[in-house]
Amino acid sequence: MMIQNIERIEFCFGMLESWESVSALSVITLDGKNIPEDIIEAIAENYILELGGIYGQKGVGTPEQYESLKIFLQDKTVEIEH
Repeated sequence: MMIQNIERIEFCFGMLESWESVSALSVITLDGKNIPEDIIEAIAENYILELGGIYGQKGVGTPEQYESLKIFLQDKTVEIEH
């Protein structure tokens, strides 16, 4: 599988007491040439770019585990939320 040039990756995760607190989570950002090759390989090997969407059921449990991954490509953005 050939991957377009990845321009940026954003990842955030944490435990939420309410969905209003999502914006308070820290975001880890990797830009362009600073993205390690093993991360790019893992994205390709695990077909991550084909998984976009929302997984899990919001509002189940307190606190609720939250994860968000955004991969910015040249012509699109893939978002995965759990």
